[in-house]
Amino acid sequence: MAPWLIIAFGIILRLDQYLFNRSLWLDEAFFAIDVVNRTFLELFEAPLEYSSYARPPGFLLMAKLSITWFGNSDFILRLFPFFCGVLALLLYYPMAKRYVSERAVPLALFFFAISEALIFYSSEFKQYSSDVLIVILLFLLIATYRTHALTLTRLFILAMVGMIAIWFSYSSFFILATT
Repeated sequence: MAPWLIIAFGIILRLDQYLFNRSLWLDEAFFAIDVVNRTFLELFEAPLEYSSYARPPGFLLMAKLSITWFGNSDFILRLFPFFCGVLALLLYYPMAKRYVSERAVPLALFFFAISEALIFYSSEFKQYSSDVLIVILLFLLIATYRTHALTLTRLFILAMVGMIAIWFSYSSFFILATT
């Protein structure tokens, strides 16, 4: 029961930060201008006009879909990162159960739930919370595949997941390269 209370507490912290609805800061605002003013195809033309560096294509696509479907507001721009932050918290528990001793799982989950950086980035119009989510998904997949023989089908699935992960998060490339 304690893990689900910790998860609920972490979700409340993320929701509180999201609902605070602080103003976009400079880098977020520049990125928002690029996403709002460009078409879907123009988002994939490098470089973006106002953003200081390239964003993962999957994150660009999700940002554009969010404002296309739900309208243009700070809440909507931060909706996908919020969703990723909450989902990462939910999936961290099964991941911790696979990689951490049973007695340490609640403590690891608690620290993940109250991490200021993870809470903040769940309400930031940046790809950081989706990076965390993708890395957790990769570790869960790897934990599952480590106990099974590597067949051609499993290799194909790993390759597809790897390509999708890189498309959504450049930082996941480094996780894939080191495992």
